Amino acid sequence: ILKNKAVFAILQGRLLEVYMNDNVNRPNHYVKIVNCKEYECKDTIKIITADSEASEAFFLGNSVKYLWRYKHKNGREDLQKAIKNIELLIENVYGTEGKKLNE
Repeated sequence: ILKNKAVFAILQGRLLEVYMNDNVNRPNHYVKIVNCKEYECKDTIKIITADSEASEAFFLGNSVKYLWRYKHKNGREDLQKAIKNIELLIENVYGTEGKKLNE
């Protein structure tokens, strides 16, 4: 069944929605379907960075992006990139001395 660029299939008693891959507008590695509900990485990033300063939001968002996609794109490399961005986030928030900045 083709509907709104989606193909529906029943697998182990669950309805799964599998989209045709659009690497520009909707890459598959940035979409997750859990219990028939769809989640996009960009929406999750918007929520968790809403109260962050720009540079903090940058590193936090990148960390989430790499953790979100690692199983479906670059594996270990994406996990290493997530760690690097978390380290940069810590440095950005706490500085090299470990004390919170901007307080």
